[in-house]
Amino acid sequence: MVSPSEHYSRPEVREEVASFLKGRWAAVEGRLGNQRLFARYLDGSPLRVESPSDVERILRRYPWVRTFYGTIAVFEDESFEKVKGITLFWDIDCYDEAELEQCKEIAARISEFLEKSGVLPWIKFSGGKGFHVHVNENCLEWEKYEDPFDVALRIEEYVAYKLKLDEVVWAKVELLVDKARVTTAPLSLHREKDRVAVAMKPSELKSFDLSWADPLNFKHDPEAWRTCEGSLEELAKKALEWKRPVSGKAREPGRFPVMALLQAARYYLMTGDLERALSFGLNRAIFYAWLKYYYNPGKAKRPRGFSEEELKKIESLKPVGPLKDKAPTKNGLFAIGGQVQRPEDFMRQVARRFEESGIPFEDAWRKALDYVSRFPEQVLKDPNAFFKHVYEPVRDDFLRVMRSQAKPSMPAHSARKYMTLDKFIKRDRGRK
Repeated sequence: MVSPSEHYSRPEVREEVASFLKGRWAAVEGRLGNQRLFARYLDGSPLRVESPSDVERILRRYPWVRTFYGTIAVFEDESFEKVKGITLFWDIDCYDEAELEQCKEIAARISEFLEKSGVLPWIKFSGGKGFHVHVNENCLEWEKYEDPFDVALRIEEYVAYKLKLDEVVWAKVELLVDKARVTTAPLSLHREKDRVAVAMKPSELKSFDLSWADPLNFKHDPEAWRTCEGSLEELAKKALEWKRPVSGKAREPGRFPVMALLQAARYYLMTGDLERALSFGLNRAIFYAWLKYYYNPGKAKRPRGFSEEELKKIESLKPVGPLKDKAPTKNGLFAIGGQVQRPEDFMRQVARRFEESGIPFEDAWRKALDYVSRFPEQVLKDPNAFFKHVYEPVRDDFLRVMRSQAKPSMPAHSARKYMTLDKFIKRDRGRK
């Protein structure tokens, strides 16, 4: 296994990682023994990498780090609120490494479409089993749009629609666009493979092979991702004119799906694990529904699989990763009452409720992540604080979240305990 400390000790590696992450909300991942660790915060503040020395500082603070990520969004302000630009991101993940050539074909198709639409993309081999097709964040005047994340998602969906990417059978093509969405920094080590992420221009894709990602002798084009060639203007115009099917006037989806969605967003923001986030969200919604309607000692009625003993078992568990919640797990996912909550269960029981309410689930997910990410780390870690300050204010008015009108608010006596991200940053700056 390649030593992360040795890899990141190379000046050209630290420089490349820091250059890409500058202005982005950073995240790191690694393992400590058998435990997977993921962090977006450092000492309570959002993780920032502005220079090569920050890479060294993070490695000293978190010696388990193997992989560096950054949000697809580049921000103008240190509180990560004002978006300067968004790096478009078509994530092509092969189901089998042997099908890498087919994944190259998908990346080539997307690249060709983008070039014909007036902009030259850049391509990154993730280090794992696929490719990321990106468009430089400076290829569009994002500040002129009220909701840049919506514009980015529409562009990505429009391209996927035109190329019929949903019909691809040998790879998964993801189009997640939100404030928390991260992508691997160029020259970062892959989280599992002894390979690094390398960038290239579309013209180089055909000749790519796995030897390019060798940490000891990588082939990487540092100019591929740094500049914009062309413009997204025309493509953005077409994408915004293209109408996605809608199911009528939006209405409130109900407390259960709102709880599940916000809890999933919370877990994803803190861990970066989407599959477990969906499982966790549904698990927590079921658990709180159980507590509300059935956990009453004066009643004999209990839902199937739940009992006083079940609650005692849950209370005896260790907290879930960086969160203080306690939840049983089974086969890598969360479970309750002996029943595993799978991602497909979340889509069936939660996502469908949003769609039926006239709210496209992709939009609900993006807005939920933006809303949840505005709260400080302490609130996200604490299940009671999360329930009180994040979920309760919008449980019957989720449309405020969709309209970006839901703002974090803390009671006066908690203002010091629950600092905003902006106050965290200002506090730390004042200590230097």
